[in-house]
Amino acid sequence: MAENHEPARVHGGDVDPEDFGDAGARQLAAALRTSFRLLALLMVFGVAAFLAMGFQSVRPGEVAIRTVFGHVVGTTTEGLAYNWPAPIGRIEKIPVGERTITVDDFWMNETRKDQLEPNLRKRKAPRGGLRPGWDGALLTGDRNLLHMRLRCTYALSRQWDPAREIDPVLRYRENVSDANEFLRSALCGSAIRAAAIRTADGLQRTDRAAFESDVRALAQRSLRQLRSGIQVRTVKVVNSTWPLRTLTDYDAAQQAVNEAETLRNNARSVAVALLNSTAGPVAARLLVGDPAKVIAAGRETVSPGAGTRPAGDDDLVGRYNDALRRGDKTRAGELLRLVENVLVSDATEGQVRRVLREARSYRAGTIQGVKSRVAHFKKNLPAYRRNPAFMLDRWWMETREAILGQATAEKHYIPPGGPKTVLRISRDPEIIRQTDRARMRAGTGQKPAGD
Repeated sequence: MAENHEPARVHGGDVDPEDFGDAGARQLAAALRTSFRLLALLMVFGVAAFLAMGFQSVRPGEVAIRTVFGHVVGTTTEGLAYNWPAPIGRIEKIPVGERTITVDDFWMNETRKDQLEPNLRKRKAPRGGLRPGWDGALLTGDRNLLHMRLRCTYALSRQWDPAREIDPVLRYRENVSDANEFLRSALCGSAIRAAAIRTADGLQRTDRAAFESDVRALAQRSLRQLRSGIQVRTVKVVNSTWPLRTLTDYDAAQQAVNEAETLRNNARSVAVALLNSTAGPVAARLLVGDPAKVIAAGRETVSPGAGTRPAGDDDLVGRYNDALRRGDKTRAGELLRLVENVLVSDATEGQVRRVLREARSYRAGTIQGVKSRVAHFKKNLPAYRRNPAFMLDRWWMETREAILGQATAEKHYIPPGGPKTVLRISRDPEIIRQTDRARMRAGTGQKPAGD
């Protein structure tokens, strides 16, 4: 006979014992529902927080590269970038703004004491010259050594490759691990190549700008071939010097060069001024070419068999001398006639024109005087043939009158048979004054008083 284990009910009380089981179930269910709600809410917040970790700010001068499982899915410039958070995705920021690098590979090794002394001439040169492995230097085309420090500004290019449609930033990320070392290597190779075709003095003085331009172009070519995405903006030589042991000799040589240049400049100025004042700028250019260029470059020495000067209308004297050196007398004669034509043309000014004008006047006066004397001789020749003695006496008398009739002539009359004559060497001052006054009146067309 089966036993009935049904719990006994308590009668007469406020609570039915059967309600205890139902209430516990309800509370457990409510607790479970609340727990599930909280868990779901926490999961939502966790997912939201996880997804929010994918937001990153991209500052100016940066480009963000977005990858998912290691594959590039895009780039983001300045602003807010989003990608799947790690480990699914990643945002890699690449600086694309302008940066600066200093190349010291060709500079001397400096101690802290050396760095405190900026004047290189006050530093003590190391014994034995340059120290391999410590001191760097550039070998120039004339086999000299120069210490040099370069400074370069660069940035990542933002110009797309139209052929491959590749973002330069992605190319940079793919091919470059350290931008500074990458660029340093390209600059060193370019500087060595550019210095090998130049002289040390040119790099120190006149050829520096061209050297900087060549280093920049060569480095950019190498970076382009390596698909680096780096664009070189500027390359500047910030320090350049001869080795310390040679600075004293270089200073002395440089001083001599400066003095020689000063003398050459003064000579150019004097020569140009002399040529222009002597013959005028137009004639000077025709005769010797551009005076400034001729004096600066110096006359070229043309040996027999060498090429002649370029044909033209200028530098006739130089071309004439070249023809004489070659022994070409025909060409020399032609050029000499051209020189003479220039000298007598209207192109000639200055002292040459004055001398030529005086020469023409003297020639004309001389010819006219000769013609006048010839005409006078022909006129008196018949009378002289009839009576030579009479004509000679007449000419002597006319000559004496012409000499004694001058205002400046002093006349002394010595009577014949008189006492002893005394000739005074020192002239009487009064006579000198009277002679001067007579000369002045004769110059103005007035007759002396008392005449």
